This record gives sequence, structure tokens and C-alpha cells, in this order.
Amino acid sequence: MSELRKKQTRIESAIEAVLNIGSGFVLSVLTWMFLVPESWMTPSATDAVRVTIIFTCVSLLRNYLWRRIFENELHKYIHKIVISLFRR
Repeated sequence: MSELRKKQTRIESAIEAVLNIGSGFVLSVLTWMFLVPESWMTPSATDAVRVTIIFTCVSLLRNYLWRRIFENELHKYIHKIVISLFRR
């Protein structure tokens, strides 16, 4: 039999979104530092599209990984923390 899954609470969804956006910011800075080492470049339209594709791929991968982490392991711990904080 399949186990019934609990829905994320709004707070848990907010925590996931904050982690996703925060890690996105860090990955964005690191990706940009990797793409443009110590010089500033004047990108052409083709360069701009290539960089946008790279950032989009990094973002999709990051979002997928956070979703998988929350659906599998982290969700259980976050749920316990949220329940314990708001129980009276």
C-alpha cells in the first residue's frame, strides 16, 4: 500500500521558497564569477542568449533538487519543527 503524503503547510512552502531563492542568488554569483573571470566583457546578443541559457539551466536544476529534497527528507524535519513551534 502506498503511504499517504502530507501536504506542505504554508510555512514549509515559504521555507522552501526562501532556501530556493537564497541558493539561487549564491549560485548566480558563483556562475557569473566562473563565466567572467577577471575582466568585463561586452556581450553580443548571442553571448547574452548563451549566458541566459546557462543561468536558466542552473536555475532549473536547483529548483528540481530543492523540490526533491523537500519531498523526500527535509520535508519531514521541517514539518516536525513547524509543528513544535506552533503547538501550544
